[in-house]
Amino acid sequence: NNLFSIVLGLGSGSIVTYDGLGGNPPYFVSVGDPKKDLSLVSYFFVGQLSELPASHVIPEELAVRALVDSIEFEQPSSLIQWYGS
Repeated sequence: NNLFSIVLGLGSGSIVTYDGLGGNPPYFVSVGDPKKDLSLVSYFFVGQLSELPASHVIPEELAVRALVDSIEFEQPSSLIQWYGS
C-alpha cells in the first residue's frame, strides 16, 4: 500500500508526505515557499522527533485536500507540488 501522512499543528501550516508501495521509494514531501528553507520545523512522527526545512510547509486546508486527493486516487496529489525521488 502507498503511505501518505500529514503533519498538523505546526502553527504555520502542514506538511504532507508520501512513501511508495510498502514504504519503499519513491519518497515525496510537499513543497511550500522555497524562501523559508533557512529555518527548520520540528514535529513528532511515529514517536520520533523529526525536522524538515520550513519550505515544505503548506497551508493546512490545502494539505488536507491534497491528502484526501492522494488517498482517493492512490498516488501523490496533483493539487500540490512535491519534492523527492
